Amino acid sequence: MPRPPQIRRGSDKMEDDEETGDAGGWRCWCKCCDPCWQCLNGLWSWCWGRGERNKAIKKEDITYILQQNRRASGWTMRKESTATTAPLLDLRALDFWSGFTGSTRSSTSEPQPVQPKLLLSPGRRDTISSQGSADQIRPDLYETISAEDDMAASEPCPSGPFGALHFFLSYDINSKSLIVRIIEARDLPKPIQLDSSKTDQAHSNPYIKICLLPNQKDSRQTTLRKKTQNPRFDESFSFEIPFRELQRRTLQIVVKDFDKYSRHRVVGQVMLPCEDINVVKGVHFWKQLEAVQAMSQEDLGEILFSLCYLPAAGRLNVDILRAKQLVPTDLVGGAAPYVRVSVVINDRHIKTKKTSYKKYTLDPVFNESLSFDVNSVQLADCVVVVSVMDFNGGVVKDNFVGRVILGKESSGPHEVNHWKNMVQSHRTAIAQWHSLKSKSHCDQQSTASRAIS
Repeated sequence: MPRPPQIRRGSDKMEDDEETGDAGGWRCWCKCCDPCWQCLNGLWSWCWGRGERNKAIKKEDITYILQQNRRASGWTMRKESTATTAPLLDLRALDFWSGFTGSTRSSTSEPQPVQPKLLLSPGRRDTISSQGSADQIRPDLYETISAEDDMAASEPCPSGPFGALHFFLSYDINSKSLIVRIIEARDLPKPIQLDSSKTDQAHSNPYIKICLLPNQKDSRQTTLRKKTQNPRFDESFSFEIPFRELQRRTLQIVVKDFDKYSRHRVVGQVMLPCEDINVVKGVHFWKQLEAVQAMSQEDLGEILFSLCYLPAAGRLNVDILRAKQLVPTDLVGGAAPYVRVSVVINDRHIKTKKTSYKKYTLDPVFNESLSFDVNSVQLADCVVVVSVMDFNGGVVKDNFVGRVILGKESSGPHEVNHWKNMVQSHRTAIAQWHSLKSKSHCDQQSTASRAIS
């Protein structure tokens, strides 16, 4: 490897190095073994000031000397100056060589790139091939079996005379809600075994209603399953309730059988106190359905509306807000409920108005206002009939769902209180939930119900 040029001191001319014979070899001003920035800069200034014409050292020559010396010996110079200069970086590609052993390179084999090795736990070394390839992924190692799926595979309990029900319960601490998942029912009895008056004696059309007793108003309902004794639902419902309050409730699950031409028959029920259940972890249940005591009144759903009377304008406003848990009335085409409001004064039908119908729902939201002209004298003899109907497309007669009567003749004590509050609070909308009654019940309570088809 040739030595870098050096600078000799004390000569006016640039002479060859005596030891090496290299032309233009120089020694350092400070007589050090290697040239430094101070010496080279001083030599450049000295030669320029002397006016050497033959071979005056330029600044480019000094830079070339420094670069050649650094490449030859791996020695790095640092300029001792107050000026800021960008560092000289030697960027070279970094390779991994299989010929390296410790700190020396093997000369017997060609350098081969080495694949980085994956660090695996001892239990997962079989997931990747011995060559270290990460492209081969086994999806089965990432599948998790939840406790819910594992318990769902358990054998059902023997079905009793009313069948069996499979459901899952869990409690979400973050949302403070109870999750009820209705999975399936098995071996439901045929209609002929429990009700000889049912039109279809061979098949059931089951659906399920869920509530937390003693609050029967806040209930949930599954969709209808047609003509089956082993329905599968796979539907989940949530009840927002604090955990301590949940411990004092009883879960009631009632299986019903739909019948278009008569009352819906109750197949059976499950009563489950929540205080004895670890709902936080989540539990599967197979329960036999039990017989239900005779109910005082059929559950047809609920409706929320408000009444407001404006005496100066002589106008009665009925705002239909929403309904929930309406009983299905048709197996074909799905539900399309709407509300029909009729005003009867002195046993004479005055006027009827309707809301729009809502398709494919048993929990419709209307938010529609219906107004009727009723003066202060007529208000004392006024009867308001609110009926929930199921639209059939105008081809056949619409199905009746339920009815509520208010005014001079009422269908129940809640309706009496609602009308009284409206009369005592003019120009104020009074809203209240009402349970729908059957047509036969309303006809017995009011002549106005019989006057409306």
